[in-house]
Amino acid sequence: MKPLLPVNPIKIARWKYDLLADAILKVLPKAKPGLAFQELPAMVGEILGEDRTKIGSLTWYITTVKLDLEAKGKLQKVTGVKPQYLIKN
Repeated sequence: MKPLLPVNPIKIARWKYDLLADAILKVLPKAKPGLAFQELPAMVGEILGEDRTKIGSLTWYITTVKLDLEAKGKLQKVTGVKPQYLIKN
C-alpha cells in the first residue's frame, strides 16, 4: 500500500509560518479545557493586528500551521471533546 502523502507538499513563506506559529502558541493555554479551534482565527487575528491583511486566508494558514505544530508535538488536541479544543505542550 502506498503511503498517504500529498503529491505537492504545502509551502508557506517562512515569515508567515513564524508569525502564525508564534501567535497560535501565544494564545493557547497549557491546561485543559484549552481553547476551541473555532476561536483561534479571531484570537490570532487580534494578535496580528494589521499584519493579518498580509497573510491571505487567515483560517487556511492557521489550519495548516496548526497541523504542523501538532505533528511537531508543540500543541495537541484535547481528547474526548467536541468541538476540537487545543492546548500547547
